[in-house]
Amino acid sequence: MKLTTEQILERVRKLMALATSENESEAAAAMAKARQILQENGLKIEDIQAKTNDTKGIEVSVETGKKVRTSWMIVLGGIIADFFDCKCIFTPRTVSFIGLASDAEVAGYTFDQAKNRIEWLAYLKTGEYTRKMAEVGIVTRYLTGPRHPKAWRNSWMTGFLYGLKTQLQEEKARQTAETVSTALVLRK
Repeated sequence: MKLTTEQILERVRKLMALATSENESEAAAAMAKARQILQENGLKIEDIQAKTNDTKGIEVSVETGKKVRTSWMIVLGGIIADFFDCKCIFTPRTVSFIGLASDAEVAGYTFDQAKNRIEWLAYLKTGEYTRKMAEVGIVTRYLTGPRHPKAWRNSWMTGFLYGLKTQLQEEKARQTAETVSTALVLRK
């Protein structure tokens, strides 16, 4: 039995909703299946967005669980908002993304996942730094200035965010170039 285009798009919409699952493997499998179905049927993600009411602006809030005023979270919110064409607003313990429905939802999800991953990586890297300092006989709790573990952690996060921003800007430029190059058609 051959499915209609609308039935295919509805199936892909359901898979994309499942792709927001907290279970990473389930989310990845759902997104991969959605892409496969779209590719097999010669459809694009824009076809789904065209069929949904995606022209309304919405606000998506993400709980941070702590004070948002940490500078690296503000920078991360700005980087993600810029990439997904949203505005970012910080309130105590909350980050809000305002934009088109799909953009704001993806920006909120991306911020939450990136925040958690960056915190975990910073924790691991700071632990490595502290162990290396201990190996050479330096007790880090007595350090001040840029050699203190908190200062080192903030420096690492700043470098990480700079790299993330650079990569996302390159990706956005590449996507823009592809859109422009496919939109231009020469006619005799």
